[in-house]
Amino acid sequence: MTTKFFVDESGKYLGGWDTPESEYPPGAIEIPAPPEHGADVLLKNGTWDTSGRPVDNEPA
Repeated sequence: MTTKFFVDESGKYLGGWDTPESEYPPGAIEIPAPPEHGADVLLKNGTWDTSGRPVDNEPA
């Protein structure tokens, strides 16, 4: 079974499932691929808002 990826109606990434359709989260909207970071939010225009990512302030 192929993994399918989902966001909720606000664009928050819910995760990926490789289970039967009946087990998908209620109200989930399928997307073609996951975001680069789990904190990213899918905007109505189809782009990802990355502003919610944590900031790494540790020196390199």
